Amino acid sequence: MAAAKKKDGVEQQTIKISELNIETVGVRIVGLSPLITHKWAAKSILQMESRQQGGEGTKIREVRNPEDEFEAAKYYFADGKTLGFPLTSIKNAIVAVAHVDTGVPRTIVRRGLFIHADDGILVKLDIPSEPKMRTDMVRIGRGASDLRYRPEHVDWAIDLVIDYDTALLNPTTIFNLIERAGFGIGIGEWRPEKDGEMGRFRIDRGQ
Repeated sequence: MAAAKKKDGVEQQTIKISELNIETVGVRIVGLSPLITHKWAAKSILQMESRQQGGEGTKIREVRNPEDEFEAAKYYFADGKTLGFPLTSIKNAIVAVAHVDTGVPRTIVRRGLFIHADDGILVKLDIPSEPKMRTDMVRIGRGASDLRYRPEHVDWAIDLVIDYDTALLNPTTIFNLIERAGFGIGIGEWRPEKDGEMGRFRIDRGQ
């Protein structure tokens, strides 16, 4: 807000910025379709770094261990037991649905909404059982194909705690963004945003 003042006959502007007011809201999202996770394995990252730095990378094809790759694709808390999912992926889905579908600028969502982490950058996955291992054929460029061994959570839910700037957003807008993100964007591998059907979700409204 700007107020005009005059000094020595010259009009000046005084800028007034409203006080920052942060509120917190909780919401539970429940899977509409299975969630496929795919954490980058430490070994794969090292191999990529080696190739980029002129190393040998993976010129010699190693014998693969599906169980090890399946395990490496999971997101674990620091305790090495609790399974989670990156909160950044959830926020990205919410940001992605803004503007075009809702008229809410993406910049507003990026700076006006933040999800609490349960461990590092992860939120806890609420799952009734351990994930099953998927074996999928994927395209890796130049017409080549490869197999991926990844976890699939058939039934899943996540409890989100969200801080928001009340000058930019309100709970109704946030919930509507989440519902649209769950319907048409999704999270994880093979989500609708990437031409898949996995990782869709809805808000649990107790119905």
